Amino acid sequence: MKKKKILKILLVVIAVPVILIGSLTVYAVAAMGMTLPEILLPLKMVESCNTDDGCSQYCNSNLTECIDVLERVNEVVPALAAYAFDKFNTIAPSLTITEFIADMRFRVKMYESGDRTKFCNDVEYFPDCIDHMTRYTPSVFTPKELANNQILAKALRDGAKLPGGRTNVLDLQPYCLIPANVEECTMWAKQYYNIK
Repeated sequence: MKKKKILKILLVVIAVPVILIGSLTVYAVAAMGMTLPEILLPLKMVESCNTDDGCSQYCNSNLTECIDVLERVNEVVPALAAYAFDKFNTIAPSLTITEFIADMRFRVKMYESGDRTKFCNDVEYFPDCIDHMTRYTPSVFTPKELANNQILAKALRDGAKLPGGRTNVLDLQPYCLIPANVEECTMWAKQYYNIK
């Protein structure tokens, strides 16, 4: 009899509030426009997080889904998203959650391009790629290369055009090695790299 009473108390004290809170949470999230698959996605993610690298591996393979969930949680319960982001963001701790989401959306766009090198050397995306690489993989550049790439990124962001109308940064060196183009390239370099 005593066991039944304890079981009943546990049921009332623990199970009923959990079910009630869970139902209200699902309702609140659904009311914010999330679909059932979006609501269930965090459960798939948690299932994948049974090892230290499980979450990372899951989100590396399903980046868009993970970012969608993070963005939705940030909209619905910003304090929860900020707490989780603060605990798990060891890659770029200086970023806000909104900046991180934007960075990850850019990473998806970069991966979906099919050729990240070509994508990142396109004048349209070069500045954002340099910003992204500076935050997440700065060791791929020597300090001098990083400084030069940041100068070029700033120039492109400010509206500069590459010599000869080049649209890919990798085309700049071959173009500038042609004797007829040296003067144009030198003038351009003096303007943007402050070469005397």
